[in-house]
Amino acid sequence: ATLVSENAELKSSTEDMRVRMNFLTKCTEALNDAHDRKNEEYEELKREMDTFAETFAAQHDNMQELEGRLRNVMAENEELKCSKEDLGLRVKKSGKSSRRRRGRMERIEETSDDED
Repeated sequence: ATLVSENAELKSSTEDMRVRMNFLTKCTEALNDAHDRKNEEYEELKREMDTFAETFAAQHDNMQELEGRLRNVMAENEELKCSKEDLGLRVKKSGKSSRRRRGRMERIEETSDDED
């Protein structure tokens, strides 16, 4: 009778262990699936980050090139402004001397008209 009861206990214990083993196997599979999904998510984010880094680097290089071109254009613009101002002063000065010459010419003409 003790052998029969021990055998029954062992069968019961074995069945309990099978149930636990099935439960743990399903838990492990679920955890592995979740891990695989997270790993895929990580890989996708890593690819996106690499793409972003490449794009950012290209945009940064492009921005530096544009800033350099902007500085050159601004310097050229400043030179043109200075040249324009310099030219404007020369034109004003030559305009004054033209008026003086015209004034002298008019006086000369008036004098020659008086002589006639």
